[in-house]
Amino acid sequence: MSKRQQFPQSQYTAPTPTPTQRLRLLAALTPAQPHIIYLRDGEVVVYRRTRSLLYQCRYKLTDGSWVRQTTGKASVEHAVARACDIYDEARYRQRLGLAHQTHFFAQIANIVLAELRQQVDAISGKTSYHDYISCIEKYFLPYFAERKLRCCY
Repeated sequence: MSKRQQFPQSQYTAPTPTPTQRLRLLAALTPAQPHIIYLRDGEVVVYRRTRSLLYQCRYKLTDGSWVRQTTGKASVEHAVARACDIYDEARYRQRLGLAHQTHFFAQIANIVLAELRQQVDAISGKTSYHDYISCIEKYFLPYFAERKLRCCY
């Protein structure tokens, strides 16, 4: 049998904090925030960029492509809820055959203008394409540029 070695007890005992001191100590502690949160079996990822206060989300579409989008929220709880809403809306829109995100008028107009200019340069376009280009640039883009296109019929 071996004898246990006994160490002398320390003479110093730490003072116990008062309840108000405990509250101050607990308030001074900040909980560790997770860097990356995986939701929906890894289909949705919520994270915060290094120089941003807002959380971002990344979600996978059914075709396997990933889409990044901001949640617009600074708290983890709200960002997680918003990311799930964004993901659900994107999946719903994809099932209906719509674009997973709404686009601004300026984005669509720039694509159309590039196609019209290409047809004009190839001399296969109609002469009215010049008029279309000038109307889009002069009237439509200044007024509708920042408006989102919600649906296309």
